[in-house]
Amino acid sequence: MNSRRHCELAFVLRALLAVAVLIAFILSLRLRI
Repeated sequence: MNSRRHCELAFVLRALLAVAVLIAFILSLRLRI
């Protein structure tokens, strides 16, 4: 039915999750230093 929209939503969620993890990693490195 809405497979295309669901696929796009899943891709966006993965991208946002990856960005959030990257930001958290950078912030943790800055706090350690």
